[in-house]
Amino acid sequence: SVPYYIFPQSIGPFNYRLRDRIFLSSILMKSCLRYPEKIYAREEEGLRAIQKFTTHNAEKGLDIVLSNDTYKLSHIYACHTGLREIKVEPNATGIIPNTKVTEWANQKNIFALYKLLITQLLSTRKTVYILRHSHEDLKVCEQIKDLFPDNTNVRLLSDDFNAIELEGIIKQFDFIIASRYHSIIHAYRHGVPVLAIGWATKYHELLGNFGQRDYCFDIRDAFSIDTISAALMALSRAHKYEKEKLLTRLSSLNKENAFNCFNRIRAMDRSTGRISASSLRGAEGDEAIPIKIASLTSCLPAGRRSLAMTRPRSLIHCSNRAVKENEQN
Repeated sequence: SVPYYIFPQSIGPFNYRLRDRIFLSSILMKSCLRYPEKIYAREEEGLRAIQKFTTHNAEKGLDIVLSNDTYKLSHIYACHTGLREIKVEPNATGIIPNTKVTEWANQKNIFALYKLLITQLLSTRKTVYILRHSHEDLKVCEQIKDLFPDNTNVRLLSDDFNAIELEGIIKQFDFIIASRYHSIIHAYRHGVPVLAIGWATKYHELLGNFGQRDYCFDIRDAFSIDTISAALMALSRAHKYEKEKLLTRLSSLNKENAFNCFNRIRAMDRSTGRISASSLRGAEGDEAIPIKIASLTSCLPAGRRSLAMTRPRSLIHCSNRAVKENEQN
């Protein structure tokens, strides 16, 4: 009886072992995936995987960070948190690695690649910042910095920044070299070009959607350091042009996003955080039912696993520190 929405994320593939396939694919998957009101797959590959089991409720959805223009901190934090503002030098580039890259490719080759790319950036008088977009990437960040231990133009930001602080840093760069998917999302949200070093379909599709596929490299393939190096130099020369392309594309993206599923919500019981069935389904009656949002519930504090919303933008970014329980959510 609880309406359930699965917000945009990578889904699939569902490659189960033969002995599990009959029960999981034929019975459980069909039953479970037909239940949600909507399932938003972020990539075409994921949508095709879902459509093997259900079609009436499956569609492609843009990453929610790209789907919205702004957000209010008062809808995220219960109290003032003292967000840090890190000032980045002009003419700077960010390096945002991912420890998983070293699992997909030879570590020696990966660090040789980073050394060459940073050397090239320094030759163009860039200041290079190395930072992590996830806590487990600190070691690989330190290892990259150790390639240039005495160079003050290669700077390590070792703090563990939250999503809002990271976005504030990333938007100051001319462009970034990144392997964390959501660091690319944050960059594109502000028109910051990216040289992406990834290992999954989601990287190719994201950069393809923005006309940036020439700057996307799959580390699972036999990659050429010289080819990536040439792409970096091309991006360094054309980053202003690419920025305009990104901003133009961002403004033209379809704004029919996952949050629009709440446009039918009209009545809300502010004391219980519930909505009426009639406002959700258009049926008669006022039975109160909660909404479950699959990809956001892990961000919510205990006791707020079911959520009714009247303002979609209030949960564009979720923080593990706090989610404000106010009249909007």
